[in-house]
Amino acid sequence: MSFRHDYYYTVAPMAALLDCPEIRRDFAELLLTEPYIYTNDELIGETSVTDDGHATFVKLLFLSDLKTKYGDSFFGGNAPLTVEFFDKWWTLTKSDAPQNVETVVRILGDAEFNSLVNHLSDAMAHRANRLRSAE
Repeated sequence: MSFRHDYYYTVAPMAALLDCPEIRRDFAELLLTEPYIYTNDELIGETSVTDDGHATFVKLLFLSDLKTKYGDSFFGGNAPLTVEFFDKWWTLTKSDAPQNVETVVRILGDAEFNSLVNHLSDAMAHRANRLRSAE
């Protein structure tokens, strides 16, 4: 039996990208500012596509995405579409759906919540209390 599940794949560049001679430093800095996050609807229990198959798909999709968006600015337009090239410059992390902050705040025990609030700025503590009491 199979069922669908959304997984999140986070692509983050390695710091070594800043020293890559094949890419302008300002462009490397731009790529380092924010990770890319992709959602992939996968069938749990399906044996024809493995976890490695999904990871390969996302890695190559990312490279294709950047080649499309940035053209010649992306490694002079010559970035190979290979897992090895991806693995040289980026990391890929697979995770379940992110947790909603409001949901987590509401399920914290009173002692944990009070301890959390005591470590926050007044403005953030006020926001946490609003989240906890929101209907």
